[in-house]
Amino acid sequence: MARPRTLICGVGINDAPYITQPSVTKPDGTKGRLMCPYYKVWTHMLQRVYSEKEHERNPHTVGTSLCSEWIFFTKFKTWMEGQAWEGCQLDKDILTQRNKHYSSTTCAFVPQYLNGLFVSQDAWRKEYPFGVSKRPEGKEYSRNWAKPYSSRCCIGNNQDYKSLGYFLTPEKAHKAWQEKKIEQIEFTLAKYKLESCYRQDVEDALKSRVSQLRYEIINDLETTFL
Repeated sequence: MARPRTLICGVGINDAPYITQPSVTKPDGTKGRLMCPYYKVWTHMLQRVYSEKEHERNPHTVGTSLCSEWIFFTKFKTWMEGQAWEGCQLDKDILTQRNKHYSSTTCAFVPQYLNGLFVSQDAWRKEYPFGVSKRPEGKEYSRNWAKPYSSRCCIGNNQDYKSLGYFLTPEKAHKAWQEKKIEQIEFTLAKYKLESCYRQDVEDALKSRVSQLRYEIINDLETTFL
């Protein structure tokens, strides 16, 4: 009789009718394991929801939840097989802002550059609005101190930042960030529409964020989430 499989993160049930991590012999003769790609995505998702170590490492994963069907590996695998997933990442909040629930109706596979478009916003929004910081006082800053607030926008998953200049008030600096974010989303959307993994609902979600930003710019409102 086969030994029962250990629950993943104390919750997930691996009910696959095959070995999800078979032993293989590498070209150099050493032994290793080859992980099923569906199983790899599933276990990573479970870790983000249930692993305390993951929550300590990535605080933004705290409070996430998982639908009851996806507790079972084969249920998740069946859904994933119906998606264009290769070369993509599983995203839970591109369709619905601030969503923390993993399910077939809330998740989508998207390219890495799209997955990182709105990443970790709360982590770097502190005293000032998104994209805004105040330059430290000192001799090296005195020449342009009349415009003490800098604006910058994060570009892509590499967390590269583009400087948008210096401004008299944090509100003006924030508006520069809002305008740049619209440009960034529209550029990213044009690229995404050419991908094999393209989905209309993802396009609609991106357009809704552009509409939100434009509304906030016109009405002099701060963007507090995106």
